[in-house]
Amino acid sequence: ALTKLTDRSSHFTKRDLTRAAAEEAQGRGLSAASVVTGVKEELTQSSEIISLGNHRGEARYTTKEILELEKQVVEGALSRRNETGHRVSDANLSQVLEKHSYLSDEQKEATKHLTQGTGGVRIVSGLAGTGKSSARAAAREAWEAQGYQVVGAAPSGKAANELETSSGI
Repeated sequence: ALTKLTDRSSHFTKRDLTRAAAEEAQGRGLSAASVVTGVKEELTQSSEIISLGNHRGEARYTTKEILELEKQVVEGALSRRNETGHRVSDANLSQVLEKHSYLSDEQKEATKHLTQGTGGVRIVSGLAGTGKSSARAAAREAWEAQGYQVVGAAPSGKAANELETSSGI
């Protein structure tokens, strides 16, 4: 249950783990009470589960494996903070932005940030529906026009699928 849960998300709640464990318990002769007890024991006694504290009034957890992977990602990003090898030419960027004239000014700035900023890891953050996917798709086109092969990474399988579906990365 824990493996399936962390395949979809980097953190989880007690309720998430209980639901996943209950799904896995079906057909195995485990009662609801044993699932609830097992989850409680796992959260309090497992050396593999790490408490992340409360978020919006609910305790959050992750695993040692996920936490280590996230630390490696952060260290890797920090080691690339001065890189400029991903930059695209003004001409390529202008051509892509002209093709995507429907992009808002903020989306154009995000695309420029991704393709012309300093640092081997670029971050764009925004609420759902604000056009991050469209900006990423434009950035992908600009990088490909520059001759780069674009490969994405995401914290979960679900996020990776969304990245590919929404922006072709």
